[in-house]
This record gives sequence, C-alpha cells and structure tokens, in this order.
Amino acid sequence: AGGELDYLFAGTVWPSLSKPPGHSSLGPAQLASLVAEARVPVIAIGGVDQSRIAAVTQKGAAGCAAIGLFIARADSVGSADSTPVGAGGCRARPLVQLVRELRAAFAAARSGESIE
Repeated sequence: AGGELDYLFAGTVWPSLSKPPGHSSLGPAQLASLVAEARVPVIAIGGVDQSRIAAVTQKGAAGCAAIGLFIARADSVGSADSTPVGAGGCRARPLVQLVRELRAAFAAARSGESIE
C-alpha cells in the first residue's frame, strides 16, 4: 500500500444483476465527477452494457469492466435472440464478436459518431 495508482474503478454506476436489489449506484453524473477529480484513468463498472458505452465515454471514463456484459442473461436463455447455452448450462457469451462490437462502440462514442 502507499504507491501510485495506475487506474481507478468507479461503480456500481447503474443497477447490476450481480448486485442485490436496492444496491446503491453512482449514476452517470457521479461517474463524471469522479473522472473530473481523478488523476488516473477511470474504469466504469456496474450495469455497463452495450447500450451504455456511449454514456461511459461521454462521462470521460477510459473504459469499462463488466460481468453481466459477458454472460447471457438467465431470463433470455432459450429465447430466439439469446446466446445459446453451452454444455453444463454455461452462459458465457462468445467474446470475439462482442469485443469487436465494444471496441467499435467506444471508438464511435469518442469520435461523436453513432452506431446502429
């Protein structure tokens, strides 16, 4: 302890399936305040999904960390638009395409473009 920080995780930004109901959230405004005060890159965590990448970027965060983003939602398993469940009920999503989409979303948000 006592060394310099390389980065700061800030969260939970939005409600998250990995947190119990009623767990407090920072919200985007508080994320922006933390980014403005931090002297190191801030990584947003908590409730971050593809639809919130632009908000994370607009608030100044350097990136995001996530759990639920990389796991198919339990309530969507078996639906027509869900990621297929693997052997043993694994809900992990295929990462290659997801990471490409996330990188494109961050790049678009940073350049002010919109991704559809």
